[in-house]
Amino acid sequence: MRILFTGHRNRFANPADLEKVAADYPGATWMHGGAIGFDSQVDSYARAHGIHTEVHLPDYAQYGRRAPLVRNDEMLETCDGVVALWDGRTIGGTYYVLRKARQERKPIRLLRARD
Repeated sequence: MRILFTGHRNRFANPADLEKVAADYPGATWMHGGAIGFDSQVDSYARAHGIHTEVHLPDYAQYGRRAPLVRNDEMLETCDGVVALWDGRTIGGTYYVLRKARQERKPIRLLRARD
């Protein structure tokens, strides 16, 4: 199983929520886009707990400004589900992934940002 993690650069999840995801999907690969914020938190948590990760950085040399969206589409194509740390914003990469995941009928798990 491959889980795509997406979230805002200025928000972080409660570690207990990541523990729950890990417990619910043992052996899953955690994919993310390598951004600061939530992606970095996911990567650190996964590495500290022996969870296989895949970091998909945008290819600006090939795609220019569209690189993050192309990267997100590629991750969505290969994931089995999405875990999103979303605060309700209707712009940006997190919303883009959520909207497309809903269109593609991918399972979505929403996390709340910690206070």
